[in-house]
Order: sequence, then C-alpha cells, then structure tokens
Amino acid sequence: MFNSFMSFSAAWDTLEIEPSTAGKSDPYPLMMNQPVAGNQDPVVKAFVGNEFGDEIFPISENKPFFDIVLAKRNVKPLYRMEFPEEICPLLPSTKVPAVLTCNSKTWETTLIGDRECKKFERDSWRKFVTDNNLKFDDCLVFQIMERCTDEIKFSVQILRGEFPSELEDLVAANTVNID
Repeated sequence: MFNSFMSFSAAWDTLEIEPSTAGKSDPYPLMMNQPVAGNQDPVVKAFVGNEFGDEIFPISENKPFFDIVLAKRNVKPLYRMEFPEEICPLLPSTKVPAVLTCNSKTWETTLIGDRECKKFERDSWRKFVTDNNLKFDDCLVFQIMERCTDEIKFSVQILRGEFPSELEDLVAANTVNID
C-alpha cells in the first residue's frame, strides 16, 4: 500500500493543464473549467479517476465548500446525512429544496434546516448514495453553488476510499519506503 502523501501529490502534479477555452465551444461543463488558483488562464480539465467515472475538478475559491468522510450512518442501512456544525450557519434555516450535482447528473432532495441538526431528507439522500455506489470511508466535497431562502444548490465531488488504480504505477515510481 502507499504510505506517502507526497507520492499522490507527485502523481496529481503530472495531470495536464490546458489553455482556457473561455468563449469557445467547450465539451466540458462550465463548473469543470474553474481557473487554477493564482492564474486566470490555465484550466485543469476534469480528471476521471476510477471505474465509476468520478470527476475531480478544482474548487472555486469564491464559493464555500466542505468535505465529509462518510461514516456508517451516512450509507446503508441508515442513510442519514447531517451537516457539520461549522457549515450550518451558511445553510437555510427552513426546509428548502436542494439540488446535488455530481458527475454531470443531478438529484433533487430537501434540506431540512429547521431543526437543531440540519440534514438532507432520507429517501432522496438514499437515492444519491445508491446511484453513486457510495461506501463507508468515501469522501464527499460539497461546494455551495447557489443559495437563497427558498433553494440551495451543491456541486458534489466523490473521492473514493480506495486509491485510483490509474495512478498506482506512477505513485509506485515516486514512493520512498521508510522501514
């Protein structure tokens, strides 16, 4: 197994950066073409990192985001998705429709914000978990794309608990084992 964050970082650094296609016909959705921090021209295209086709793309610096490592309560059989206390002040304080966009698909759910512990409605959260084959220890990165008093929209990225097989050879070549 890999025991070095530097190895993953070295593999990530080999991803290609392409010139911006702003104003041109672009087959990638706009949200996957956010500028790389500190530079407005180069754009990192989505990286498809596993057999599920999960898209990884830069987080916009202008919108709040948070991550959650899925616990057993978030997946089968309980399917409970409660928000961390730190993010709750940014969420509506009423029950509102919520849209989750992940891997170019959308799911409609309800954010229950009128309780002490803000959460997603269980049945629609279950559908999101099932459709995306989410498991214990997967990480989700939520970015709030739009929010108002009567609706909220999230962009969601999935970082699987397993290491992407496409990067194993590259990481192995850059790994220093310390025994």
